[in-house]
Amino acid sequence: MNWYTVRVISGGAGRYRGGDGIVREIEFLTDVSQEILSERRKLSPTGSKSGEPGKTRKNWSYQNLLPSKRNFTVRKGARLVTETICGGGYFSSKKFPAKSESTPEA
Repeated sequence: MNWYTVRVISGGAGRYRGGDGIVREIEFLTDVSQEILSERRKLSPTGSKSGEPGKTRKNWSYQNLLPSKRNFTVRKGARLVTETICGGGYFSSKKFPAKSESTPEA
């Protein structure tokens, strides 16, 4: 695994932002048969109480998006990047704006 990190600001907007996903890049050290079985590629995870949806899942290699379900052979040195789905937000941020640290308390 070359890197594993948080998919920053990927959760849906809302009074309470949805959870961020992760991004990971795997480099294959030998030729291998690989299978992808993933969901939430077209429909975003919905928010609740008018919160915004989170981002969908993506799998790609060499800047080409891969389908959600596929068997394929990966050659030594190839890299596969996976971006996981993210949670939807809770409550509309327009109705209930999030407090910032600069907002004085009443």
